[in-house]
Amino acid sequence: RTEAKKIGFDEYLRAYYRKASPQEIRDMMLWVYPPKVEKPPEPKRLSEAQKAEIKSIFVLYDLNDNGLLDKKELLEALADTGYDDDEIEEMFEEYDTNGDGDIDLQEFERMLEQAYLS
Repeated sequence: RTEAKKIGFDEYLRAYYRKASPQEIRDMMLWVYPPKVEKPPEPKRLSEAQKAEIKSIFVLYDLNDNGLLDKKELLEALADTGYDDDEIEEMFEEYDTNGDGDIDLQEFERMLEQAYLS
């Protein structure tokens, strides 16, 4: 009992169902007050505006207008951003997921995705 002379629902169940075991009381409580199931957060995705911005950067870096970035284009584009040649090479190898020796727009989006979503 609380000081306001009220009883909790679990106390009510124990009083009303005197022969119920503690486990049965817990089960009844769970029927009324089920545990909250937290929904996992939805993964962040690039917005259409962000994708458009990434595409415009890609087009800017694509010097020969073939729709792909080769290592030379990526090296030239990122040379002034503070990355050294070895870091750019590693990025290229990591994000050239199809192994064709070029970075396409999808691979470029994945390359920049973390920067945009964090």
